[in-house]
Amino acid sequence: TADRAVREIACELRLDLADAHDRAGEFLARDRRYAEAAELARSLDRADLFSRAAQGYGGRLPAAPPSNPAARRLLDESLARLPTVDGRARALTLARLAHVVHGDLPHDERRALADEAEAMARSLDAPVVVASVLASRVLALDGPDDVDDHLEIGAEIIRIGEQIGDPDLVLQGARARIHPLFVVAAHEAAHDLANRFTELAESVRHPDHLRIAAMWEIMWAALEGRFDAATTGAGVLRGRLAAAGHPHANLIHLMATMTIRWMRGDLAGARPGFEALEAHTPSVSTWAMRALVAGSTGDEVAARATFAERTTHDLVTADRAYQWQVGLATTALALERSPDPDWALAVYDLLPPYSGRNTVAGYVTYLGAVDHHLGTLAATLGRYDDAASHLEAACERHRVIGACPWVAMTGAWLANVLAARDGKGDADRAAVLWAEADALASRLGLRSLPVPHPKLG
Repeated sequence: TADRAVREIACELRLDLADAHDRAGEFLARDRRYAEAAELARSLDRADLFSRAAQGYGGRLPAAPPSNPAARRLLDESLARLPTVDGRARALTLARLAHVVHGDLPHDERRALADEAEAMARSLDAPVVVASVLASRVLALDGPDDVDDHLEIGAEIIRIGEQIGDPDLVLQGARARIHPLFVVAAHEAAHDLANRFTELAESVRHPDHLRIAAMWEIMWAALEGRFDAATTGAGVLRGRLAAAGHPHANLIHLMATMTIRWMRGDLAGARPGFEALEAHTPSVSTWAMRALVAGSTGDEVAARATFAERTTHDLVTADRAYQWQVGLATTALALERSPDPDWALAVYDLLPPYSGRNTVAGYVTYLGAVDHHLGTLAATLGRYDDAASHLEAACERHRVIGACPWVAMTGAWLANVLAARDGKGDADRAAVLWAEADALASRLGLRSLPVPHPKLG
């Protein structure tokens, strides 16, 4: 009928308009249009149009998206409407669902969804569907044990994007690779690909690609000790994301400035933000951030009370998404100021598989070499030989990437360990390391160095 034809056109126009809003960075308007399109598709009983609306709702979702019941309901309904046989729409919908439930389902259940979507996509003669499904898989499965897979997946997405001449897919593949390259300490390769990403993002102009490029720049400014530039950049990005309606505008700013505040002894000002984050998304990582704030501000009573809220078993059983390793690193940082042997041993026992890597919270925060945390924990446990070995490795890593604040932090810990061990040549090396750390701390305004060992006083 004429009325049905008009409604079909209205639905398709809303889908096109939603896509235009997304590319313009108008996220709230985008989701309103997708919701309207879904309602029209529902009334028309058009599973194909409904699937497009469900897949688009939420736009380019960030890694670890906040729970979004509306998006999940649309995807669940879409799967119920679609044929159960393998198909393009079903593969894309399953992949999208695996990502949307990031905060709601454990890693193995998300993997099952992602596996089903990938198998379905590969059964089709449609490389772009495979690339899109793989891009969602990277965001759905983003734990420390997924890093090697991401390197392979990112390379495949880039190849497909280049073969079909789609720069947006090339960017999605690069995004999947840059972070894990940095994690596994392939620093030059990460920088080369990031430079290519930034140049291409400026050409494509999609807001999410520009967001990633800005976050990478801010993270490196903080990592190198260019704190004012990082703080200014984080503020500008927050304003831009908030105006667009991005769900992580405040979280990105909080995390981008976290290490700067910690190093400068100013985490107290971030306490409300961390408390709000934990109230909204309780997890090992948000709990650890609150413990870090307490310890870093000298509130030992609050720090001890925070550690008493959980058991070390929580670390072992927590879902191993990327926040898990961030939680371990943050717990280790909290233990630097509020040492507890039981907690130190628990974290120390979990970190060795990741020795030699960097700890990075997505594209937003660098939390030091994993060996820095292994070293400080070993020092807390009185294992000075192990501590010295780990801290030496971390010092070298931080020097290679030009992470001046971390050179100071790790160097100060290594100086203390060597002074405590007091082996042949330790005293002289400790004095040199402490002098360098103290000079860097003075230049950068660092206030979180450990108290010097009495032999260094």
